[in-house]
Amino acid sequence: MGIFIGIIPAWGFQTFLCLSIAVALRWNKALAFLGSNISIPPMIPVIVFLALQIGGFILPTDKPMTFDFDKVDIEMIKIHLYQYVVGSFLLAIFTAVLVGLLFYVILKYYARKSIKNVQ
Repeated sequence: MGIFIGIIPAWGFQTFLCLSIAVALRWNKALAFLGSNISIPPMIPVIVFLALQIGGFILPTDKPMTFDFDKVDIEMIKIHLYQYVVGSFLLAIFTAVLVGLLFYVILKYYARKSIKNVQ
């Protein structure tokens, strides 16, 4: 849940939203907060790039993505903002499921290992 909240475009509300959901569901607040901090400054360009690529794949447009800031106009921002929002939600779902499965496998492995050591 923390990874999901950290990637979606809820700028400025990620920590509040994450902690509120963790309290409501009686989940570990510290781990949820830790997961929501995936959007730290070094990761933001990666998240934005991947979200734009996924959004562009799902919602193709005639106007290509450009990283030349001299050629940016309002119409381009409108088109690519919608792609970014859609792409970020899809990226958030995929990443949250992937990280959740990864931690599930890791915890299952160490749980079996500790049970074998006890017996």
